[in-house]
Amino acid sequence: MSSFEHKLDGYAVTLLNPGATRTMLILMGSSGADRAPDPSFTKLCLLAERRGISAAVVTCDETGWYQGVRAGRLFAQLRAIACSHERVIAIGSGMGAYGAMALAQEDGVDEVIAFSPVAELDPRKGPQDWRFDEEFDRLGAFAQIQRHRAGRYTVFYDPGSAERRHLAALGLPEGRTERMPMPGTCERSFEMMLASPIWIRFLKLRLQGRAMPRLAGKLRVMRRESMPYLRALVRRNAQVRPGVAAWADRQLAERGYRPRIAGRIQHSARA
Repeated sequence: MSSFEHKLDGYAVTLLNPGATRTMLILMGSSGADRAPDPSFTKLCLLAERRGISAAVVTCDETGWYQGVRAGRLFAQLRAIACSHERVIAIGSGMGAYGAMALAQEDGVDEVIAFSPVAELDPRKGPQDWRFDEEFDRLGAFAQIQRHRAGRYTVFYDPGSAERRHLAALGLPEGRTERMPMPGTCERSFEMMLASPIWIRFLKLRLQGRAMPRLAGKLRVMRRESMPYLRALVRRNAQVRPGVAAWADRQLAERGYRPRIAGRIQHSARA
């Protein structure tokens, strides 16, 4: 594995395995309220690194986001890096999904895979933390995504939350968009998918330009397969992240597991 890092106006672009595959992944980073990278994004980077996939990993500082002139220069650099590859797939979660779609406003991106994309980066309208108000004041006006030039969009979203409104506001082209309902918050749905062999199979097929048959049904299987991951998540994080055991109880209930089983798992997390 080889990697190179470029710095540009508050953004860092790390190239993994340059030239190793005909398809390049552009992984658009996001961040939480604590400024730490999304853990699921880190897993996706490790997946590309270990499997020898050519990838460009983008991270941004707390004032960069994917707005303004600086973002325009970043996107131009990414298109220059990716132009030698036959196919380019941009992947992101939350704010990173917005960045992937913003990149695909111009030619050069063949596909966008988005988890819980946001149509607004304004914290008063989008699912961002209110503590970011001052940053948005510095960034200025919000730039609406106007064009969708990627050949294909695959969007995973929570149908029972504000994510559905954000998805509608993006105005994605019907004929080129596959919408995959996936209950759960952005980070946890993304983590659950990365914990499943189905995601590996899905990504392999997309790298080859092929679709996964009956993806919706496989997502239901994936949610069942994710139960060992959910148990590990509870055991690992119940003492660190308040409320995670209660969240796991709800996830278990949604999947048809009886409350007494959920309670037993919650109890084991506290042990």
